[in-house]
Amino acid sequence: MANPPPPLEWIAVLIDDVDLSQRVIHGWDKTGVRIQVSFRDQIGGFAFIPSPGETWSVIRKGYVWHLDRKINSEAEGDHMSTLSPGDARISADGDLTVRVSGVQLNDRPVGATIRDFFSSGSGYTSVTLSHDPVKSDTIHPTLNGLALQPSLWSYDAETRALTFRTTMGYGELLVTYQTWSLNRDDVATIRGRGHITAIEELV
Repeated sequence: MANPPPPLEWIAVLIDDVDLSQRVIHGWDKTGVRIQVSFRDQIGGFAFIPSPGETWSVIRKGYVWHLDRKINSEAEGDHMSTLSPGDARISADGDLTVRVSGVQLNDRPVGATIRDFFSSGSGYTSVTLSHDPVKSDTIHPTLNGLALQPSLWSYDAETRALTFRTTMGYGELLVTYQTWSLNRDDVATIRGRGHITAIEELV
């Protein structure tokens, strides 16, 4: 009769290096033993990549160690005192990458800011936007620095055409709006830090 697998076991590990090609990390437990930990089994859609120097709890399932949760550093623990019940924090030592078809924040769409510039020596009747706005009410056209009220234009989502109800004057037209499309020159690129609390301290 085969021996049963060992029971579940949790320990804390100080991350030493990260092998992204094999999806494993190497680290040290509190007794100084170096172990290898897999981080292939991520929760659907979420990928947490640890960083050297961080402390994580790891869990042994059968004979394989798996990454579990990040343990707060002292600075992160101090920051928790600034939060209130019901608050949440997302942070990471590196970039936060979000790959989705759209984002809703308090029931309002959120996307990268696009700035389409147009220049004409004659009056404007319509222009074609370079991307699809998340919603028409994010569109804000300005002509020579003056905002054009929504009553002066209409937008056709099928053709991306911004059409003016009467011919506008000539000069520089700037149309800003939000889009789901990636905009690499967007000045509002979001960067941050992230953590997940755990149950054991490395001593």
